[in-house]
Amino acid sequence: MNTRFLIGLSAALLLIGGIVGGYFAFGGSSKKETNVPIEWRDPILETAKTRGVIDGYRLVELHAAQNITYITSDQNVTLSYTGGCPGGASCPEGLQRVLSILYRANARSREEVQAISRIARARGMRTNAVPFTEG
Repeated sequence: MNTRFLIGLSAALLLIGGIVGGYFAFGGSSKKETNVPIEWRDPILETAKTRGVIDGYRLVELHAAQNITYITSDQNVTLSYTGGCPGGASCPEGLQRVLSILYRANARSREEVQAISRIARARGMRTNAVPFTEG
């Protein structure tokens, strides 16, 4: 009886270990934390995250300080800053930075884009949002 108990207990522990290991190996929790270095954190996306519009975001691409691309943690919205003048110098009106937003064509993404666009416009940023349809 003692041997059967130990074998059963070992099998149960192996099963639990396999379930927990699989959980973390295949993505763990669906909530992703911001993993963006402090110097590249985006004030518009930080505001959206604080207000609960998005769960988080990450830095995808960085070409000089003028062209920066982020994606939300749910991967529904991609944001790119383009243009502007090097070194943060003031630019003529035609060269101002623009926040380009590419998003999946679904209700949740549209809500995120509308809220992010409102935050950006309140900060004086021009936005251009375009839906992405898969197909």
